[in-house]
Amino acid sequence: MTTKRGATRIDVYLASLQHPDLSVLNGAVDGVTLDGTLRIARWRHNITSQGRVFAPGFFRVRPPRASDLRGNVQLVIDNVDRRVTDVVDALTGQATLTLERIYAHDPDTIRNTWSGLQLKLFSVNARELTGTFGPAATQGAFMGIKINVSGFPGAFE
Repeated sequence: MTTKRGATRIDVYLASLQHPDLSVLNGAVDGVTLDGTLRIARWRHNITSQGRVFAPGFFRVRPPRASDLRGNVQLVIDNVDRRVTDVVDALTGQATLTLERIYAHDPDTIRNTWSGLQLKLFSVNARELTGTFGPAATQGAFMGIKINVSGFPGAFE
């Protein structure tokens, strides 16, 4: 949460997990669309951003470790409906993830977007779902770019 000139700005994070196999949950699980997108918001009730409805949910994102040159991030969703874990466990093919940051008072303005993250690995325990996502194999490192200071004389004084 940040404040600016007396106004409170509350960050809301949105996660969209897309895979055609998730479409079987449409109508049975909140936040799943006909095209197979699970949309959840780290918020206490439904929120609409740019005409897309996101169901409330609790998730967190773990940034890449210092040793991870590919820049893989982890999405951890807590208190997941058992039907979701069953479908995710049986996924075939590549799922993709898009993360967005908005302000609660202005949900139609996207402040940050991280898109095109591809599923590398999913694990399920009890009621927590953990997915490891990273850039496509054809792309370079997502985060953790290392710069050799000697190659840029005068830039780091």
